[in-house]
Amino acid sequence: MKKIVIFLLAAILLVTCLAVAEQNAPAENETIVEDVAAEEITEETEEALECPESYFVSGYVMEIMEDGSILILTNSGEEIVIHLHDETINELGEILPGQYIICDYNGMMTRSIPAQISADHLYVYSMDGFVTEVIENEEERYFLMDTELHGIVMVRLPEDILLPSAEMNVRVYFNGAMTLSLPGQINALGMESIPNELARGEIEITDEPIAEETETPAEE
Repeated sequence: MKKIVIFLLAAILLVTCLAVAEQNAPAENETIVEDVAAEEITEETEEALECPESYFVSGYVMEIMEDGSILILTNSGEEIVIHLHDETINELGEILPGQYIICDYNGMMTRSIPAQISADHLYVYSMDGFVTEVIENEEERYFLMDTELHGIVMVRLPEDILLPSAEMNVRVYFNGAMTLSLPGQINALGMESIPNELARGEIEITDEPIAEETETPAEE
């Protein structure tokens, strides 16, 4: 009789231990999900670490040097020499003095005067329009312009670019990105009035009217 009781107690204890162990063990599908999630996080982290930072400069071309390098003047008045190499992507074709350009590079810039960088990508996007409204306060600094292709566009300006006056025709240089909002918004990298000669001071503006050319009568 005692042997039967001891056997029953041992059997009950064994069943209880197995139940507890099964309850605490993780399910197979839960382990797989955790492993997959960990792999996805690892892959995303590796991709983020491999993604390079983007650096760019922009300005007017001042000079094309003998070796093909480009000297530009930025909005802040800084001169920078841009060196081209075999892997430089040039969307501009022939580059001429007076042209506005944007240059992507790897972030490395010499401390020389002028500073020097190596170009990865040369490009520029521009948009022409008629200034309809100018806004400047403590929180915002932008103007609205009426464009032929996109209608009204909001142009946000950095501090180193002067706001235009209303009713001016302007050309805005930007990186090609515009929001899908209404109105669309762009961030200006450079701006000039149209015609370009007036914006760059190549024509002196005076209060006197420009004299019209007249033909001199031929002597008889």
